[in-house]
Amino acid sequence: RNKRVMVVEYPNMIWKGQDICVLQKPADWICSASDVDKKKGRKLDPNEDLRNKGFKVMKDLLEYKFQEREKKYIHWWIQLTHETDRENFPNLFDVDQNYGLCHRLDRETSGTVLVGITKKSRTQMRECFHRHYVRKLYVCLVHGFIDTLEQTVDRNLEAMGQKAKLDRRGKRARTHVKVLGYFTRTHKSGR
Repeated sequence: RNKRVMVVEYPNMIWKGQDICVLQKPADWICSASDVDKKKGRKLDPNEDLRNKGFKVMKDLLEYKFQEREKKYIHWWIQLTHETDRENFPNLFDVDQNYGLCHRLDRETSGTVLVGITKKSRTQMRECFHRHYVRKLYVCLVHGFIDTLEQTVDRNLEAMGQKAKLDRRGKRARTHVKVLGYFTRTHKSGR
């Protein structure tokens, strides 16, 4: 069976400081959850380690022919951007520090990702997320019709692997929803 070669959109550095950086993550790139997986005793994907993919320099990643739905980890790009320098940037290679990622976005989601270049900066930023000092704003396209133009969904959720379910004992999640517009799609035939 022939697999299609994908046209890949790569991450982009939006801003870089001494201890943190902000990336634009394209859809279909994975923000690893290695720290959580390891704590829960789950086996890590050996391909999370860029050496197992044969990536030594950024050119290796950029020239690699990804197949459809083949995993692409955002931390590969981060590590290669820092020239795979484990000595000066150990946090970016530390499974327990989730390769420096301060938070995650779902694979299907594009958006900004904050990276702690040092362990201290990641720990401080994770605390900011935990205390809700950081406000996250998402824009999404929804199929169907929402008749309430503005609403707040305030429910407790329990994580179930990659999914979540409503549970009164779960963690509180508050989402403010505002409809920005409605779109229609016309078929090529004009229908």
